[in-house]
Amino acid sequence: MMLGGDDEFYLASALSSCIQFLTKESAYSSCGGRAIGFHTYKKNIFGGKQYPKLKDFSLDSDSASERIESHFCNYVPAHVYSVIRSSKWKIICKHTCEKEFNFYAAFELQIEFLTIVSGKSKIISELMWMRNQEVPPVTGTRHSKFVKLSILEWWSDKRFKEEKEEFLYRMKKACEDLSANINFKYSEKMIANLFEVYINKLYKNQISEKNLFKKILNLISYRKILGLMSYGTKKLIKEIIRWEKISIYMKRSLEVEANLLEAEGVSVNYEDLNQVILALKYSKNEKLDT
Repeated sequence: MMLGGDDEFYLASALSSCIQFLTKESAYSSCGGRAIGFHTYKKNIFGGKQYPKLKDFSLDSDSASERIESHFCNYVPAHVYSVIRSSKWKIICKHTCEKEFNFYAAFELQIEFLTIVSGKSKIISELMWMRNQEVPPVTGTRHSKFVKLSILEWWSDKRFKEEKEEFLYRMKKACEDLSANINFKYSEKMIANLFEVYINKLYKNQISEKNLFKKILNLISYRKILGLMSYGTKKLIKEIIRWEKISIYMKRSLEVEANLLEAEGVSVNYEDLNQVILALKYSKNEKLDT
């Protein structure tokens, strides 16, 4: 089984390869493929690099905690949209959907964590995932009592002390249901320590981003900053970065981006890819006609 975004595409040939891999490798619970981002502008379809960390991605340690620590030290969403054994996915889905927590990407991080607990994982060298770069991600539902925070803020916020304890307890129960090792018991403290690997890395990345913002401000003239100050400095910088990303996507077609990925040794099924391109062109033309 797999979770798929309704605004994205997955190449059937690569999904079949993932199933074949899992059929042969019983110790693995998850298998995915490489990704490309896409962005449409008028009738043009552009491609861009997406999750380069997925290259040669493999978590093959016999220890689940080692697999999680390795993953959270160099995080990339490798499992949330991967092909997962049905028996494992049903347990993961049951536990992650029982309660919504008040931090961004809680659902994703829970799936990433629990999929690794359930077994080894691998990303094969085949294009599978066409990632939509046109719309912002869904950050939660309307059931949240608070405005969603980053996990970095939520983790240390005293308002969420009881919720954090419940989060760790639920994760422990899920781990117990998924783990094949009956001689090993998960504890809330152990799970907290593993999540803190991710949180500490996130904190370091946040410091790096702040330094990047400062560099961008130094490159922008004082006059421009004054002219756009009402817009908000952070919003201004984010807008600059957004347009920079768009300009990158508007340099290469989706086909060219696939060719570049293929040059890295990644298998691309162009028959399936062309079906994606046709679907995008048809959808875009319909919008233009109306």
